Amino acid sequence: MDFMLSSGLFTVESVGPSTLLAAADGAWVLYAPTLSVDCSPPRGCYAKTQRIHYDFRCSPRYAVMTERISMDINGAIVKHEVADASSAYAPSYDAGASSVLDAFCPLPPRD
Repeated sequence: MDFMLSSGLFTVESVGPSTLLAAADGAWVLYAPTLSVDCSPPRGCYAKTQRIHYDFRCSPRYAVMTERISMDINGAIVKHEVADASSAYAPSYDAGASSVLDAFCPLPPRD
């Protein structure tokens, strides 16, 4: 499922069980921004694409980013971030999280 936003293209690639949160699902999103995104540190790190994993639930409706892989123009991994299982998780409100929730937990139409 593709979602085009002003910041770039978000493609919801797959869905499966949550990686960290109980009673949740998980989804990978491929983010292809219109401009390279800063992924520092390391210094001078810019990513052409990112694969981002979100754990999510539809009721209550929320998504939490649990992993992000930043890749350069050649597809080489330039940074890999994984959420620490011992820390508190905060809901994500970014466009990738919105794309996952819109794909799997759509809101009812407003009259």
